[in-house]
Amino acid sequence: MKKLWILLAWALTIQVHAQKFKVDTLALNAAYREIVDSPNTLERQKAYLNAFPKNWTEYINLYGYSSEKDYDLTMYHLASKQMHVLNHRLTLVKNPVICNRLIDLSINAEYSPDAPAYLQRELHKRMNLDMEVMMEELSKRTPEEIASFWTFYWASQTPSKKFNTEANRLEKIFINAYPQTASTMKTCLCESLRRK
Repeated sequence: MKKLWILLAWALTIQVHAQKFKVDTLALNAAYREIVDSPNTLERQKAYLNAFPKNWTEYINLYGYSSEKDYDLTMYHLASKQMHVLNHRLTLVKNPVICNRLIDLSINAEYSPDAPAYLQRELHKRMNLDMEVMMEELSKRTPEEIASFWTFYWASQTPSKKFNTEANRLEKIFINAYPQTASTMKTCLCESLRRK
């Protein structure tokens, strides 16, 4: 009976660890090295995109910090570089695909320094590069997903006048084309600033 309990505990531990790391880090790091060495093939860029985390849970479990003794922080240290590759080096992958991945990563995201901040920084850069595509793709989401995206997009540790300027510019450009998305954006910014 004791052996059965030990076996059950071991199986549960394995399952918990498997659920935490759903991203194949070997495939992701191999694809990352190939992109860095020679980024100009669609096959390599798609391999990187396919290996990259697909949602917030996968992203934070992969790149998040842990103070646990003997925790391997390799991926934590690669977060900024691999996030940059996703947003800037996949030039042969269509923009809506990249925008959707960034939106997927930000839904249910929680701001904090390091990996979440790297994601947020790249969201702002992508919004500046592909405003129309980001707003169009975001407008296809549910109201809850749109609110979750903007809540993370505007989250910060200190209020920023830059955020007000950016929100006013986006609202002016998109209030007619995407009224729900633009309205939710302003509401989430106001909520973010009020919490500070």
